Amino acid sequence: MVPGHLNMATPRSPYEGVPSSIFGISRSRWSVDKAQEFPRYFGKRYVTKDRKPALLKKVALLEARVPYIETAEIQKWLNVRRGPSLRDRLDAVRRRTKDEPTEGEELFYQERKECSVCMEPQWVKEFPSKKLEALCNHQPSVCSSCVTEHISSQISEIAWDQITCPECPQALSFEVIKAWASENAFEK
Repeated sequence: MVPGHLNMATPRSPYEGVPSSIFGISRSRWSVDKAQEFPRYFGKRYVTKDRKPALLKKVALLEARVPYIETAEIQKWLNVRRGPSLRDRLDAVRRRTKDEPTEGEELFYQERKECSVCMEPQWVKEFPSKKLEALCNHQPSVCSSCVTEHISSQISEIAWDQITCPECPQALSFEVIKAWASENAFEK
């Protein structure tokens, strides 16, 4: 050790664990105001004093739950400084897509696939837009409702660190469990 110098470890980055891109937008382009709208809209709790890295971690967890058709609208919203709020934009998308798609809707929305749990044909938008965990080696084939039901039912039966993906034996992180579990089940 050199006299007069402290042997200090390099401080960890506050952005550790935050993806470099969320909803296709680099984290440097996200504002705190826009990041705060996500938990509010999706009914998730956050602390108003949360700093940008903590907010972006929450937004990144929500990204997996957002249907593809809404992701496109979110990307448009993130790229404009003014205009309708996130709530107004996504509510309009949900009203427009509430029933079966109209002629001319994009192919990803018109496609149906069968959920591997409930065996019901679902619109593609009803499935997670990406893998629950990075280590899962499959694309989602379980609809969002069944994912929520699977995780919520496991919370009451086993320790949270033993909850697995509904499609493979991969253990789910606390953040994924929190993002997908029903609020009632998570609070228990």
